[in-house]
Amino acid sequence: MRITRTRVAQTFYITIKPVDDSLPLLQVPGMRVQEGVRKTITEFELKATDADTEAESIVFSVIQAPRHGTIERTINGQRYRQISSFTMDDIDQNRISYNHDGSNSLKYRFTFTVTDSTNLLFMVEDNGKEVCVCVCVCVCVQFYYSGMIEMAE
Repeated sequence: MRITRTRVAQTFYITIKPVDDSLPLLQVPGMRVQEGVRKTITEFELKATDADTEAESIVFSVIQAPRHGTIERTINGQRYRQISSFTMDDIDQNRISYNHDGSNSLKYRFTFTVTDSTNLLFMVEDNGKEVCVCVCVCVCVQFYYSGMIEMAE
């Protein structure tokens, strides 16, 4: 009886997922909204990034709703519904807006938290520096009137 040895080579791939230990970094410059108008909230008004989390897993939750309007989400750009949470991906896809109710107000805020679904805390950036670890933050909303002024002759 003769025994032969045969070597078989097999290649397999290993995917290493990073540990979700990075805190979301929040940038909130605020926004200006015309009185009585719906304004899309873009990454220039509200942005959160996380080194180890995709945008669709970064979740904003409204803690104190706006007093003079609503935060709304759209899927098709035509139908809007009031919401209390949304993702950074929603902001990136221009699905989130603030709809002012037309009341006479100059400045106010709404309060929210942001999480990466693992970490309950987040960092806030101010003038390019990470300044604090927070549980919630306020967005300041300023209103302006841009109607036409007619001059009588």
